[in-house]
Formats: sequence, structure tokens, C-alpha cells
Amino acid sequence: MMPKPKKKLKMEDIKKNSDIEVLSTIERIKLHEREYLMVTTAIFMVIICLVLFVLFGGFNKESALNIFRVGDLNVKYDTDIMGLSDVITLNEDSIVNNEEEGINSQAHKFSISNASNGVHKYNVYIENDLSMIDIDDCSDLLANDDAIYFSVNNSSVRKLSEVKKDNGYLIVKGEVTGENTINYDLKIWILKDDLKDSRKNHFHGSIKVEEIEEE
Repeated sequence: MMPKPKKKLKMEDIKKNSDIEVLSTIERIKLHEREYLMVTTAIFMVIICLVLFVLFGGFNKESALNIFRVGDLNVKYDTDIMGLSDVITLNEDSIVNNEEEGINSQAHKFSISNASNGVHKYNVYIENDLSMIDIDDCSDLLANDDAIYFSVNNSSVRKLSEVKKDNGYLIVKGEVTGENTINYDLKIWILKDDLKDSRKNHFHGSIKVEEIEEE
């Protein structure tokens, strides 16, 4: 029996097979591109979600750290480049030549709101910040307190020495009712002409709110 003759490979067959291989390769490339696009999109969405979480979570955290509960009061301190506005730091840059310059200085902003029903009275003090004095090593550079002036909400200007108490300097007596919030702008500065020693021009303090318990 004679063997069947081998089928000759024609040019048309070669071209047809080549076209099929090219199309198959293109399909595989497109499939990989779609998979890559899906993975890239997923990663991008995860990054966006993380960024939003950090941003909004950070804001909420910051707001929570700014608010302090004092009895039935909520005390909120604004933030500035130095941190929370309850921190008071005076030095040679805080010295002014007159009252007008002091009134136009940067304010320490804070607010007091009622965290419950009824009327709640409170006092606001400036206390000496002994820890900062120790850190700054300036105990021998402290300004005399009758050269330090302050004004609350642009009210009358007073010397710090005029409001000195055993537990600090009493700068505000107030009360808050209902769901009200009272905002305060404290301006504080050193008057150049009242310094006993120009080299002693430091002051470190902090704002403290105390609720007055009704008897």
C-alpha cells in the first residue's frame, strides 16, 4: 500500500496561522492590560481612602485634644504656630513701647461652654508655668509682673500685678448658662518703660479655668 503523500504547506496556510497567533497575542496583552488597570485602580482607591481617613481622623483628633472638661464646663483652646493658645510665652519679642502696640498684639483665643443645664460660674487664671521656666532656664530672667499688661476682649488694660492671687493671676470672673459659649481673646504684653531690668524680660504662663462650686 502506497503511503499518502504529505500535504504541502501553502503560503495561505502560513499567513492564516500567523494571523491567528497575532490575534491571540493581542488578546492576551489586552487581558493583562485590563488586569493591570483593575489592580492599579484598586490600589489608588485604597490610597485615597487612607489619605481621607488620616485627614479627617486627624482633624477630629485635634479638635478632641483642644477641648478640656472642667466640671460642667467645656474649655476649648485655639491653636497657633506655638501650639495650644493656653500657653503664654513672653520674651524680648513681646516688649512694646505703648499700650496701642500691646492691644494690637496676637491674641490667645479660647472659649468656655456649658456642658450641662443650669448656670455655672468660673474663674480664669494665668498661672506661672514652672516647668517651662525650668526648661528655658530663665528663672533669673523673669520680668517684674507690674511691667506685664493684659486685656480681655479689648476691655480695660490692667497690670498683671493688680490681679495677683495665691493660685495665680485672676483675669476673668464669668458665668455661662444653657448651651451658650463665651469666647475670649486675651492680649498680653510687656511694657518697655516699666521693666526694672531690661535684661529680665521673660514670662512663662498658662491659662487655667476653674469652675466655682455653688455652696
